[in-house]
Amino acid sequence: MALDHLCRTLGGPSVGAYLEIHQPDLPSVLEQHVLHHRNFTLKPLLLFRGGHALRDIPEIVDAFLDQHPEANIEVEDVLGVPEQALETWMNTMVGERQREVILLGRGAKDKEAIEAFDSLVNQMESQSGRRVHVAYTAFQSPDLPTLLETLGGPLLMLPCLLFDGLLLDRAREQLASRDAIVAPTVGQHLLVPG
Repeated sequence: MALDHLCRTLGGPSVGAYLEIHQPDLPSVLEQHVLHHRNFTLKPLLLFRGGHALRDIPEIVDAFLDQHPEANIEVEDVLGVPEQALETWMNTMVGERQREVILLGRGAKDKEAIEAFDSLVNQMESQSGRRVHVAYTAFQSPDLPTLLETLGGPLLMLPCLLFDGLLLDRAREQLASRDAIVAPTVGQHLLVPG
């Protein structure tokens, strides 16, 4: 499982947990490990500081600490978009100059996450000298089908998503009839040794 492998790359003993859709969820993992450990470091494997980092995780941690006052949890900052992912994307953009570039994001409701994503787009455009179109899977516009209506040529999609999964599967389906290359997810850059 990619999450478990990614956790091992962070160093030290670690275990993965999810906030939604998949199991094990964070409350279950905390409950399981409090039996053997009192001190935890929680590293949110999130690309931006959105709702999960600002609200969901603190609420889960606070509820857990209310039940287990003997425990100590240090919550670190989010993972962010790793430099190796950005570097690979930039190199791919140079190698695929004839393709329109789409940066696919999950989307956010929180100002901080939206500004961080916009800053990433600006950085990519500045470094590459190319236009980077954006599309979102939720919360923001345009969604990928709407953006695709405006683009006619070959495409290069850079998924600003941590892992493959339902969101990327949907995007691939939406690109199925197009001349499109889909780059690896951000998490795949972290899973490659070296």
